[in-house]
Amino acid sequence: MHRPFHAVPAVLAVISLLIPAEGQPHRDGKPDAPQGDLTHDDYTRPTQAALPRLHEIHVPALLLTGDADIPDVHAHAGVIEAGIPNSRRVVVTDAGHLMYLEKPDEFTSLVVGFIELNRR
Repeated sequence: MHRPFHAVPAVLAVISLLIPAEGQPHRDGKPDAPQGDLTHDDYTRPTQAALPRLHEIHVPALLLTGDADIPDVHAHAGVIEAGIPNSRRVVVTDAGHLMYLEKPDEFTSLVVGFIELNRR
């Protein structure tokens, strides 16, 4: 059973790779490489594909894109919207990728309205 939504909508973020302190072993048991010799392959970590798991998100989600943003952003937003139940996608007119700077009043109105609509 999932808990009902009681707070503000969750914010999804990509978390960058955390590298252990110099001299500490990595979780796979490899010793830490000297700072100048690091490569991405030295610190790989297994990740699960996100798209097949979007349906696991059980809080309202608001997806905002600007109509002048690049096509990839619109494609990604469409896939995310289709995968998250109870999601809402809004395309802001006359805005690009930085709509919160380009149209701050409209951005604020959309976000605050979404939070108020989903508040319990």
